[in-house]
Amino acid sequence: MEVLLVIMANILRNSEGVEDLSLKKQIYSDILQNTMTFILLYQFVMVEYYGRHDTLPPHIPKDYNLKVFLRNIPFHVQMGMSEHLATLKLSNVVLAKINSDNLGKSLTGSEIERFLSVFLYADFQGDDYPKHLRKFVKSVKNNAVMDYSLFKLWNYTYTRGKSGSTNEEIFLDIISLLKIKTESLPKRMRDSVLRALRDQSKGKKLTD
Repeated sequence: MEVLLVIMANILRNSEGVEDLSLKKQIYSDILQNTMTFILLYQFVMVEYYGRHDTLPPHIPKDYNLKVFLRNIPFHVQMGMSEHLATLKLSNVVLAKINSDNLGKSLTGSEIERFLSVFLYADFQGDDYPKHLRKFVKSVKNNAVMDYSLFKLWNYTYTRGKSGSTNEEIFLDIISLLKIKTESLPKRMRDSVLRALRDQSKGKKLTD
């Protein structure tokens, strides 16, 4: 199934000669639907393997326990999607899916499904992608998805935002929204959180 998903993704990625936008949207929707199925099957197979062998497969890092591994499968799947679908050529396709999800028309109604498209769009830096990140972060409630989002946002901060730059400030501002939620802090503390994030980002960049 993973191989088929990769084939589908690469066909869509290289479909710039196809002008039928509705067809591309349908293919992307099919990829997402099958990706969500793949996540569930992968988790089931890992649980079954662990039940038989009392350990994870050899290709999984030894420091991963079963609970952590299962929790992070959607995050790693998103990274794989990005590797095969992160191209501005699909900007209209992915943005249409994000807008559809925001209207409550997603395939599964899950925040994981929304996460896949929002951060794919951010990975290839579609138009106004920080706006879509901010909207997603404000609405997300699933703890695991908040963790995935935080990791992705910190990655953007270090790879796209020089210290003191506008980009860095945009990402840190979105992270501050997320930190308020994940740590159940009062909204009035957001300025303090943002200052702490600036210091943290500056310290890590100096260390790097």
